[in-house]
Amino acid sequence: MAVETFDFSRLLEHIKQYGFGEVQRLCYRNFTTELVLAEMEIVGRSRLPSFVIDDDNRFAYTNIARWLAADPAMEQYNPETGSVEKGDVNKGLYIAGPAGTGKTWAVEITQYLCRFHGLKFRTYNTDRPLEIQDYRADEITAEYARTGDLELFANEKVLAINDLGSEPPETLYMGNRVNVLRQLLERRGDDPSRITLITANVPMNSKRLLDTYGDRVQSRLRAMCNNLVIKGKDRRI
Repeated sequence: MAVETFDFSRLLEHIKQYGFGEVQRLCYRNFTTELVLAEMEIVGRSRLPSFVIDDDNRFAYTNIARWLAADPAMEQYNPETGSVEKGDVNKGLYIAGPAGTGKTWAVEITQYLCRFHGLKFRTYNTDRPLEIQDYRADEITAEYARTGDLELFANEKVLAINDLGSEPPETLYMGNRVNVLRQLLERRGDDPSRITLITANVPMNSKRLLDTYGDRVQSRLRAMCNNLVIKGKDRRI
C-alpha cells in the first residue's frame, strides 16, 4: 500500500510570510537614540520649561528613546530582581514610579514623536502607524459603565493606559460587577498584534498589582511590556 505524502510547503510559506501577528518594529535610517533623546528634551521643555532628563529619569527616557528608534540596545529592569537586562523593542512599555514624577508626560512625548516622525510597526505582514491612543484607567472604566463594551480599547492597535490602579476595582454594568482593567489586559495580552503602554504608581511585580488584577494579568504584563521606572520626588510641587 502506497504511503500518501502531503505537501505542506504552501502552509509553511504562509506562516513564514504572515506569522502569528507578532509585532515587528521598523528601523529608520539616521533615526538614532541620541537624536530621539535630544528631541525629547526639546518637546519636554516646549511645554514644561522645567523639564529635564536627570539621574532619576535618565534610564527610563534613554530606553524609551531606544524603543522609539527600534534600537536593539534597549534595556529594562527585571521585575523580580531589579537588575538591568535586555529589553525588547517589539513589546510595549510599563512605566512605574511615584506620583508626579512625569510618567504620563513621558508617554505624551513618546506619542508626539511617533506622530511627528510617522513611525510604523509591522504585523501580519502589514505596516501600521505607531500612533498611540491614550486613556486614563478611570476613563476606561467609566466608558464601560456607560456602554458595557470594551471593544474600542481592546482593538486599539497601540493603546496607552495611564494611571493603572487609580480606577475603581469593580465597575457596575447591568447588575454585574466587573474588574474592567483585568479583562482588558488579559485580552490585549493574548493578542500579539497589539502594543500596550502603561503608567502606574505600583511596580509590575507588586503584591497590590497581583491582588487587584490577578496572576494572569501580572504574567501577561511581563510578557507584553518592557519594565521601566522613573524615580524621584513629585516634580509638580
